[in-house]
Amino acid sequence: MAPVSQLNGNSFYKTEADIKNALTATYGALQAPGIYYMIGDLRSDDTWIPNPNAGANLQEVDEFKNNAFNTISSSTWSSNYQGIQSANIVIDKIADVPMETSVKARYIGEAKFLRMLMYFNLVRTFGDVPLVLEVINNPSEQKGRCRECLCADCQGLKRSRAVLPEQLASAEIGRATGGQRRR
Repeated sequence: MAPVSQLNGNSFYKTEADIKNALTATYGALQAPGIYYMIGDLRSDDTWIPNPNAGANLQEVDEFKNNAFNTISSSTWSSNYQGIQSANIVIDKIADVPMETSVKARYIGEAKFLRMLMYFNLVRTFGDVPLVLEVINNPSEQKGRCRECLCADCQGLKRSRAVLPEQLASAEIGRATGGQRRR
């Protein structure tokens, strides 16, 4: 039984504000070191390591020699999967939370967008990765591979775009939008 004196997965997701907070926390996975600059840009012609003593992890990434023991690789993997798990939790828990239907659809669309972006990052970096579209309590519950589903999930992404706002108030800038639609 979960402690009643502190928030946990069984007691937290009760209000619209709780879901919004959980969704906002999901964005945090995109700020992890390595996801964009170190894995993406460092290997391009756009950047270089000015200090050859910068560290073995950076050198390995720059030279395409990094492996699972490289802290940049493992951090990128872990951060994306933590974000995917967070998005899956939001999608799972939102059904029982009372809120306006359009807001619920927007939050689900936002969570699916974030999950798809994190899978894009993983596939771009690691190739065919484990696919997790439900809340996982045990890592052995993993059910498939990512490339098998990316095209199908793109259809879901298109549906998500329809429920996301075109623009946001200044206090919400940085959240996913549907972008400006052609009329």
